[in-house]
Amino acid sequence: MDSLERNRRFSLGLAFIAILAINYLRWNNKEPWDSIPGWRDDVRTYAYLALMSVNAWVWVLAAIGYGKRYLNKRHRILDYLNQAVYPFYILHQTVILVLVFYIVKVQESIGMKYFFVVIVTFLLSMGIFHLFIRPFAPMRLLFG
Repeated sequence: MDSLERNRRFSLGLAFIAILAINYLRWNNKEPWDSIPGWRDDVRTYAYLALMSVNAWVWVLAAIGYGKRYLNKRHRILDYLNQAVYPFYILHQTVILVLVFYIVKVQESIGMKYFFVVIVTFLLSMGIFHLFIRPFAPMRLLFG
């Protein structure tokens, strides 16, 4: 973790360079499958796929490094959110399924349904955590 924190700027720089290279190739139709005949056997295809994987990893490493640097502090809000993460994770899928069962029948645009589900799912999951899980020790034990 200390190494990730020390190298966070380097990881972020690599992430930006990698995403620029990927988007340059993508926007100019120079991806291997667009520009190389017999791309399945070409080494450039594997280099491009490796670049995409490296890109994903360096973004994660940069996020963890910056998180360790700026979010690794005792704070009332962060303590509350740390307690809420796992119960929220457990609850949100069930809340989404129940909510979407009824929302799918409504005649509304997909975008409106999406935003409604996201907002109401967040509010219900946090409300259930705050009112029914956090105050009671047995419930906190059951929800991790």
